[in-house]
Amino acid sequence: MGYPISILPVDASGIVSCDDLSTAIYDQTVLVSIMLANNEIGTIEPIRQLEDGVVCSDISQTKQPAVEHDSFEQ
Repeated sequence: MGYPISILPVDASGIVSCDDLSTAIYDQTVLVSIMLANNEIGTIEPIRQLEDGVVCSDISQTKQPAVEHDSFEQ
């Protein structure tokens, strides 16, 4: 027993595609986890756009997954 995990590819700059993220979300998705800044190549992910991709995915509005990332707002 467990949960299926989807790991998305990144482009040459290390950025996750918003379209790929939206496509990877399905009805049973409960969590989307995003690493804000890559410590190896310095990529900073477009968190707001990726979160918007989760909200705009084709799943029911009552089943939106939680979005977790390693940053915070002040």
